[in-house]
Amino acid sequence: KLVPTNICNFCGPQMECGRVCPKTVKDNYLARFREHQQQVESICKDLGIGFHTLPTDQPLDSALAELINTRNKVAGPRRRSARRTRGGK
Repeated sequence: KLVPTNICNFCGPQMECGRVCPKTVKDNYLARFREHQQQVESICKDLGIGFHTLPTDQPLDSALAELINTRNKVAGPRRRSARRTRGGK
């Protein structure tokens, strides 16, 4: 549920100052983003596509390594061994 945009931390609900409340903007953005993310995740699930979020507060290589490790654990040894046999390796 979206937070009303007419609330200002400085002036109260009337926003007499004419400013945009940063907390309200952030809360609205996060609510809309979560809703969008849930929709995308649902579409991926319906199509049989894996859905993963990557944190932006850590280096990309660390996030990707964690994603690959997680996928390997889910896939189990059959998938990993099948990869190793490709190309004679």
